[in-house]
Amino acid sequence: MSQRSTPAIVRALGLVAAVVVAWALVAWAFAWADVIGLDFRVYRMGGQSVVDGDGSLYTRSFGEGEGSLLFTYPPFAALAFTVLTLVSAETGAVLFVWLSIAIAAATSLLATRYLGGFRSLRDVVMHPTALPLAITGTGLVCLLGPWRETMAFSQVNILLFAMIATDLLSGPHRRMPTGLLTGIAAGIKLTPLVFGLYFLVRGEWKQLFTMAGGFFGTIALGFLLLPAESVTYWLDMLRDTGRIGGEGYVDNLSVRGAILHFLGPDFPSTVPWLLISLLLVAVTAYIIREARQRGDRFLPIAMTSLLMLLISPISWSHHWVWIVVVLAVLAGQAAGLPGELRAHRTAAAVLFVLTLLVFIYSPKTIGLLFGADDLDSQLTTGWLMASSAGVFCALAVTVFWVLLSRTLRRVRPPREIHPSDEDQATAGGSTGSTGRDSVSGILRGRLDDGALRGHR
Repeated sequence: MSQRSTPAIVRALGLVAAVVVAWALVAWAFAWADVIGLDFRVYRMGGQSVVDGDGSLYTRSFGEGEGSLLFTYPPFAALAFTVLTLVSAETGAVLFVWLSIAIAAATSLLATRYLGGFRSLRDVVMHPTALPLAITGTGLVCLLGPWRETMAFSQVNILLFAMIATDLLSGPHRRMPTGLLTGIAAGIKLTPLVFGLYFLVRGEWKQLFTMAGGFFGTIALGFLLLPAESVTYWLDMLRDTGRIGGEGYVDNLSVRGAILHFLGPDFPSTVPWLLISLLLVAVTAYIIREARQRGDRFLPIAMTSLLMLLISPISWSHHWVWIVVVLAVLAGQAAGLPGELRAHRTAAAVLFVLTLLVFIYSPKTIGLLFGADDLDSQLTTGWLMASSAGVFCALAVTVFWVLLSRTLRRVRPPREIHPSDEDQATAGGSTGSTGRDSVSGILRGRLDDGALRGHR
């Protein structure tokens, strides 16, 4: 169905309505979480310490009053943050927010292209139904707890998300070698190193080595320009998670955080955390391998991001910006799995709704709903256990993807995919081979049917 079949006035009204809804959702997000820009101030003052050259990067207290924080990122991050000293803390925080909204819009466009099977983003923009959906989706992305809180703190998570997503989803005509941006992102914040598993299991050795080169390049640059701070960080601070915050704090959405929420802050969590983490690594490798053989690139990215967040000792709720990719994959599976997998489609739909609801709320909000009197308390209580709902959603999604991978192997035998074929599939908006009732065909058909009804 061509976009030309829809009258211009109908398209205009649809766009206006979408903009109004998106703006209302963004306004609601900011009303829910006021922009305070505390983390941006930490980044900026970390960069300022490099400019000052006084060696106070890891000793100076950043921020003011009870909200003061210490710089916890690698030396390379401080070098990168020197550019933030060119603007005031207030101006920089606002710029971070607007940049985050722009990334949310790009993410919504990409998700719409993925779910609708469009060959390019231009096709999404020109489609009478897809574009309003993408605009509305921008507001929904901003409303998600991790996104709105990242914007409220002017945190770097969304920027790192954009770097890695750009790196992994670039088409075959990319100018920058795949893996480099992910390695640089890991040099700013270590957790993206988990994406090395993505390249390893897929047998993408060149990309893996490129990622390693980017990461070790950031370390080398740190030792070259900030030798004392680099020694302090890599040999001393790296093991001190207490510098970041209490692992049993309500906002820690990780396996280790959930263990401490249920068993108390003094429980010896290291051994069970390591065992569960190793199991999750093995499970993730299995899901990546199976999806690779089906030509599906998005599911491995979603699963790797879940692994990164689950096994990190501390994953604050605002680190979970990757949940938007998980939701997109679940939505695609709910609508586009083969007809004979009706139960799996239903399960994907249920998991999508539950995950969306849990991550629109934050752990703190859930705690308050369950009667929390003191959100700083780490003693085991019903509200503290309930605040870990996001972790259990992620674990449930992981189990579902394992079962789905096994089922798809049985009903749709895997075929070996050459990397160049997969690049073309990504460039063309394909979601991989899951049968003739693909996500692309079903959702694109529904969008076009809606446009046709509007024309009639």
